[in-house]
Amino acid sequence: SQYNREDRKQNEITVPSVSLNDVIEKYSLEKPIQLIVDIEGGEHDLFVNEHNLLQNKISLIIFEHHSFTENKFEYYEEILVENGFEFVESQGSVYVYQNTNV
Repeated sequence: SQYNREDRKQNEITVPSVSLNDVIEKYSLEKPIQLIVDIEGGEHDLFVNEHNLLQNKISLIIFEHHSFTENKFEYYEEILVENGFEFVESQGSVYVYQNTNV
């Protein structure tokens, strides 16, 4: 994670990665896809940059929202709702949304 948490120093490192869409294509995954997301603040990039993937391939998303992410929970909730997701349940900082389009 690139985020500074309380008394930890912030260090940025670069690691190889692949997009979620690349994984779906490589393994020929078909919808509906249920996605569990706990990527230590990386949820921001997923929610902001992968609208087509969210709208058309993901049927259920379970994610943990961290207080140190770039935006408050409501920001990400609005993105999910705009992409056809409805709130199902939450427990602590873990949220479940179901896609009404898939």
